[in-house]
Amino acid sequence: MSGADSPNMWKARIQVDRLLNAASDLKMLRHHTQEAREKIEAAYQLAEKNDLPQPWPSLCAYRLGHLIMRTAISKESLLDAEQYFMEASRAGSLRPLPSLYRLAVLHRLEKMKAGVTEVTIKKAFAKAEKDIQKGGVDNKAQIQDHLFNMLEMTSYFSGMDYGEIEGMGDYHESKKSPPSWILAGPVPGIAEVKYSEAYALEELEGLMKSHANAVFFVLRNLNSPKTGDDPRAKWKNGQQEWKKASYPGLRLLALLLRQTSRSLNGLMFQFIGGSDFQFDAFNQNKVRLKRHLADLTDRKIGDILLESAQGIPKINPHMKIFGAIEESALYI
Repeated sequence: MSGADSPNMWKARIQVDRLLNAASDLKMLRHHTQEAREKIEAAYQLAEKNDLPQPWPSLCAYRLGHLIMRTAISKESLLDAEQYFMEASRAGSLRPLPSLYRLAVLHRLEKMKAGVTEVTIKKAFAKAEKDIQKGGVDNKAQIQDHLFNMLEMTSYFSGMDYGEIEGMGDYHESKKSPPSWILAGPVPGIAEVKYSEAYALEELEGLMKSHANAVFFVLRNLNSPKTGDDPRAKWKNGQQEWKKASYPGLRLLALLLRQTSRSLNGLMFQFIGGSDFQFDAFNQNKVRLKRHLADLTDRKIGDILLESAQGIPKINPHMKIFGAIEESALYI
């Protein structure tokens, strides 16, 4: 079993998420920087050891860079922060903030005569400019308020004591809407992690690189604000182009992947509600899903779904399917 399919990888992903959340809680309290840093360092090591896809490694690196900068005085600590921000810039969902913060660190290092040249700073500036041109900050990433980012960056450039603003940015962050997206896949526990749309879509993109023959889908709530021409339900097989998908079909697929129902009646109620005709309607949608998945993957229709002992349809375990889901889309 490859690392990308290993149960240990998915367990590590849940642990990383919990450690990051615990660190965020500590960051909201003054004088808890060291405790928060220890948790994020543990998360970073887990992400690296288990080869987690983006945004996890970069997200850990980004937060480590910030925690180091809260107390950074020595050349060594500034060099560590610079490396973490440079690594964090790999994540599209964080772009361009890591590159901009890295400029502040390089400025401090240059003042310390730490081997940072004007050429290095010009290259870093060009990188930040390029990152901004790629689309700027993704507001769906639910990171800190931009005004606080400017104040924080000023402290990094100047070397001013961070203590006066410690916890302020996390207060703004805590007022934003809670994470509302999940990832569904071959392991039911994958959906335990809840995060922003930007992080969910970036992780799904990372999985496309390691699962060339898997099916991928994106499911948005019908009532959420529409983003351009992007359909509410789309899917693709492997490296193919995205295709518009049946909205009820993807809802059913997502529910089957989550495996939260212990009975067929429970699954039908999740999918349709209390309709008197739910059994017929459920079966019609199940047949359509099997046919559409068979067409998408060139599989025989009989190879798509299996029946459990409780009569609940199960995705054939030989099929790899991953979906980024706005969780509210699953509910009636």
